[in-house]
Amino acid sequence: MRVVFFGTPDFAVPSLLALIGEGFDVVAAVTQPDKSQGRSRSTLVAPPVKVAAQAEDVAVLQPARPTGAEFHRTIRDLAPEVGVVVAYGHILKPDLLAIPPRGMVNVHPSLLPELRGAAPVEWAILNGLEKTGVTIMQMGEGLDSGPILHQIPHRIPDDVTGGELSEHLAEMGAQALVEALQLLEANVLKPVPQKDANATYAPKLTREVARVSWNEPANAVARKILALDPRPGAWAELEGHEVKLFRAEPAQANGKPGEVLTTDNGLRIAAAGGAAVTDERVARRADLDRVAADLAAGGGAALAFHARGHALSGAEHFELAARLADQRPARLFVNDRLDVALATPATGVQLGRGGLTPEDARRLEPEWWIGVSVHDLDEARAAQALGADYLLVGTVFPTASHPERTPLGLSGLAGVAALGLPVVAIGGITPARIAAVRAAGAYGVAAIRGLWDALEPDAAARQMLEGLTG
Repeated sequence: MRVVFFGTPDFAVPSLLALIGEGFDVVAAVTQPDKSQGRSRSTLVAPPVKVAAQAEDVAVLQPARPTGAEFHRTIRDLAPEVGVVVAYGHILKPDLLAIPPRGMVNVHPSLLPELRGAAPVEWAILNGLEKTGVTIMQMGEGLDSGPILHQIPHRIPDDVTGGELSEHLAEMGAQALVEALQLLEANVLKPVPQKDANATYAPKLTREVARVSWNEPANAVARKILALDPRPGAWAELEGHEVKLFRAEPAQANGKPGEVLTTDNGLRIAAAGGAAVTDERVARRADLDRVAADLAAGGGAALAFHARGHALSGAEHFELAARLADQRPARLFVNDRLDVALATPATGVQLGRGGLTPEDARRLEPEWWIGVSVHDLDEARAAQALGADYLLVGTVFPTASHPERTPLGLSGLAGVAALGLPVVAIGGITPARIAAVRAAGAYGVAAIRGLWDALEPDAAARQMLEGLTG
């Protein structure tokens, strides 16, 4: 079977080589012109398809655009039976598509009608799809809307990059193309019309699409970085500088969105966490260590224990903090008692009203993450002005433990979150309410009974964090 091939980038090369290797008569490879590169733009670089075609002694055509009577005459003179298009980079008009008697077929890296458009590989990862694949399609006038000739599905690994997935789908596309043309040659292919109602789209990747927002859940941030690795590359602002980001995975950690937590073996940057708060009853319960261990197992480094209890003696408060500090990888925060925080490996402190300011506390330990407990917008503004790193805000919903307090509600929480500091919501927090709390702008949530009194504390902590990051 005589084939005229249209393609340009690396993705198209496996299909070209597969056709040649399987004995198809590739009469020409049509590709885009060489591109100028270098500072002086004086170096011409050939597209990958041209390099591969010339290595196989296949004629190469490089029109500026695949239009015009002369170009069409050249294609007719080649007398192809079928045309193959793989990431060529130009739209082919109907009069060109009609030249080969069997028309032209396209290798598309998605399971059409899903992800029609320019960037199906990247959007499959961006959208968190579990499966993609390749489609061999009969070309027509619409955007990737022609009848389906052949498809091969592929599961998307959790840690795959856009570049890796593209390479794999290029090889799968070559296999599917050969199979489809063999069936076409045998006159046994039955084109299946696409269901337009099921179509989704994969638009061109813009700079704004590539921008990372650290307020997004960690898994969404990781997907974006993976999807755009190596090209065009996700980017973000870190500490006033624009950086490109590659190779990411979601990890449990504790920090403000966009905060660089560690540079050991790569960057760890906080996205969106949970807190298990104690009170006097919790601090004095006999099963404290067992329940704390279960909570730490479920929440990991995204869980923080807040050691507090207004009726505890100094010795009791210290013992509570020391026992909670043993539950790695969860973090320890100490409420109110800065002497206890200094005597234990605390990540941060939670200040009440009437004590030291955040600025004063930071002089004691510059590495602490310093929060302030607030109950309304005015208190939140005051805490922000004093230099708080985050706010513990509540009560959000009615609670039996504080019946005298008027709940802020979701609108009040949203008002505090709008100040721009990370907000941890407390008061009446249940798994069913986490999505709404997150939508109101909360960075994290805190609970006492919802975690410490759960039948399965590890599952309760895991469910809380999944609600925050899912």
